Amino acid sequence: MSVRSIYLQLLFVLVISANVTIVPEWVLLSYCGECRYCLALKGWEQPYFCVLDEKDIPCYIRLEFFPDLLDGCEKRSDLDLDMESSSPLDKRSSSDSLTNTNSIDRLELLVVVIFLLCLVLLELLLCIVYKLFS
Repeated sequence: MSVRSIYLQLLFVLVISANVTIVPEWVLLSYCGECRYCLALKGWEQPYFCVLDEKDIPCYIRLEFFPDLLDGCEKRSDLDLDMESSSPLDKRSSSDSLTNTNSIDRLELLVVVIFLLCLVLLELLLCIVYKLFS
């Protein structure tokens, strides 16, 4: 095992961790410029788009990030929410399950990155032991 292989494995870990996509979080801002509401991505300074009324925000965004603004959303597919057949408890639990899924994905990513770093450290240790006894 050479130092070159260790660097290649470290580069591999960095490339894998850099290619992870994180789902952006939407933030609703009020009275930004000439708009009554602005929908922006968390961490971005400029708004993504302007909305005059809460009902102009797409239902899939309201379902995931603004469960209080679900009035007027109708079931059009399996991803949307049917307002007439769902109780407030159902709405809250579906929103909670989306949040839990995001946190589980991040936890799995963290475990994979830590595992790969441990493999790199183990190989480095093996290289050191090999050099000492040769």
